[in-house]
Amino acid sequence: PSNYVIEGFTESVEISKLVKLAKARGLYCLHDWGSGTFYQFEQKALQNYPTVQQEIQKRADIICFSADKLLGAVQGGIILGSKAAIEKMRKHPLYRVLRADKVTLGLLESVLEACFEPESLKEKVTSIRLLERTPEEIRAQATQMLDKFFPESDSGWIVRIEETDSRTGGGALPELPLPSSAMVISHPRYKAQEIQNWLRSQSIPVIVRVQTESVWFDFRTVFEEDEKVLSETLRLMLKSSILEQAEET
Repeated sequence: PSNYVIEGFTESVEISKLVKLAKARGLYCLHDWGSGTFYQFEQKALQNYPTVQQEIQKRADIICFSADKLLGAVQGGIILGSKAAIEKMRKHPLYRVLRADKVTLGLLESVLEACFEPESLKEKVTSIRLLERTPEEIRAQATQMLDKFFPESDSGWIVRIEETDSRTGGGALPELPLPSSAMVISHPRYKAQEIQNWLRSQSIPVIVRVQTESVWFDFRTVFEEDEKVLSETLRLMLKSSILEQAEET
């Protein structure tokens, strides 16, 4: 996994073959995994993603992967490997320059400790919590927000719930779609870009996306504790004079 995709007639060499080749030549085999995790995902789209425990079985001398991304800790890199390889890196002058500080290590430690209790990991690590949300849970939340602020009326707002895909992010699995639901809004008097700009200009910005001339609120990343802020922003937006003022400026 990486932060880009190569499409077409491409092929990757299996790590086991590289390990065999490296040993035959007296070299180290370094497996740059990209995005690692100790957690076995329940999310259908991620169920087959290997864990660190499984990746180690491929017997590369060194495995490196991100401390953030799917692991969900601080931005940084983790290196696992044979004692000989790790000790050689420790003695290199660059180790002192690149080693993590105490704050980074403390934050990383808290996430790694949480991995020992996978049943409660979703409550402790935000990225895991986001990735594990089910489409049914997200749709129910989006529908509840729609019913609260956009009941049937002649206000002019066109609102619907649409199925959509969330992405884990370019640094992990750039092409992996996660089923989600979005509240989609539009208004004949305002361009979607104008509505988006107004939402982003608030004291607590609301980040949406513009698609098919409509504004899309993907509820995968809206927690219960965020609903109050989102509700206040929507309530303000529905006062037509607010958008009219933005349109004039």
